[in-house]
Order: sequence, then structure tokens, then C-alpha cells
Amino acid sequence: MNINKYLPHDSISPNILIDPEHLEYPGFSGTGFFCYLSAYEIFFYVTAKHCIKEPENTILAINYGPELEEIIEIDEILTTSTEETNELEDVLIFVISSNISNIKKSILKKRSLPLPPQDITNSLINILCEDNQKVRTLGFPKYDKNTEINYETNINKFQTRAFYGYIKNNSKENNRYAIEELNWSDGDYNGFSGSPVIALPKASINQKVYVVIIGMILTAGNKRCEFLSINIITNAIFNYINNKVNT
Repeated sequence: MNINKYLPHDSISPNILIDPEHLEYPGFSGTGFFCYLSAYEIFFYVTAKHCIKEPENTILAINYGPELEEIIEIDEILTTSTEETNELEDVLIFVISSNISNIKKSILKKRSLPLPPQDITNSLINILCEDNQKVRTLGFPKYDKNTEINYETNINKFQTRAFYGYIKNNSKENNRYAIEELNWSDGDYNGFSGSPVIALPKASINQKVYVVIIGMILTAGNKRCEFLSINIITNAIFNYINNKVNT
């Protein structure tokens, strides 16, 4: 089976960051992905919090896509905290403006990963862990030979890279899981933070492959990485939408 064709290459982006005082020198830090709740036409861009030190004072220069190279408009930036310690989770959720054209909404819907219901996520992760199944991620490693930010030509080059490993429920942190025995052999993992973790379960009847996001990469090293459950992100987005609808 050609796994690569199932991976959501169009849903991710390198985090291109611009200091408003130095517009001519964009930077790059980590990966992010587009997502949405299927019942609502509100779209989000998500990444790891440690990738963007001062999000309120940084321009997130992410384009809608190759067919529309305009920077996405951001309305708000959401954070969320753990129930146990009230400490902020390592996640930033950018609320993309809903006051945009239908063309832009159509592009975002094609690029965005649907967030699965929380109970389905929990059940799927439990099954994957019990069966020692493979999961995958894809992002933009910073020191990859195909990565280039050229200040002279203002042409940036990025190439998605992917790896897989075996999911484990052995993290010492709440709401986190591990991926071990990674097949990545191209050096540093720098740049994969914020990448989506993807499961590819098959339907038992017709063997159809489903693309399901189950988390977001936070740390990686020594053939092991840890990811945050997508439910933390889904809950934060659901609470935001619920408050927005009821106010």
C-alpha cells in the first residue's frame, strides 16, 4: 500500500514567522496544521506553543495555498491549560478570520483536517496502543537539504518529510503519548514540533483507509517522540465555538 498518498500534505505548513520590526527577515520555527470541526465553518491553524515565543508580537505568514498566495487573516489566538495543574499546554490555536471570501473558505476546507469526536479519538488511541500499531507524522525539518530561506531572492523552499513509529501509552505527562522505534534517519528532528500525528485505520468491511488526526508532536529525539492528544485541541476549539455561539 502506498502510504504516502494518504498523508495530508496539503494540511500542513511550515511556521513562517516575521518580526514586525524586521519585515525583510522572515524566520522558520516548526510545523503547523489546519483543522476544523465539521459542524461549523470556522477554521483554525494549530502549532506547538514553544515554536512561537511571542505570538502576539509576531506575524504568522502562512499562505492560503499555492492557488492564493495571500497570508491568512487571524482573529484570535487561543491557549488552553491542564485541569490537573492549570499550567498552559504546549499548544497555540490561531482562529482564522470568518470574514473572508467563499473562495478562501473553500481553500481552507480542502486543506483542513476534520477533528474527530473525543470518544472516537480515545477508543482509537487505546486500540492502537494495545495492538502496538504504527502511527505517522509529517512536517518540515529545519535542517533538511530541501529547506531554504533566501533573503536575497525572497524565495523560500520547503519539502514535507514524514516518518512512522509505534504508539505507546508510557508518557509521564498527562494527555500525552509516545511514538517509539522511529524510522527517521536523517538527523535532527528540529522542525517537526507542531506536526499532526496521523492514524490510518482500515474499515473491516471494505478495507477503506481513513485518515484520522490523533495528536500533535511536541518533542522528539533518540528514536522517540511525544505528542499531545488531539482531544486537548478539540476541547479548546469546541469551548471557543460554544462561547462564541452563546454570546
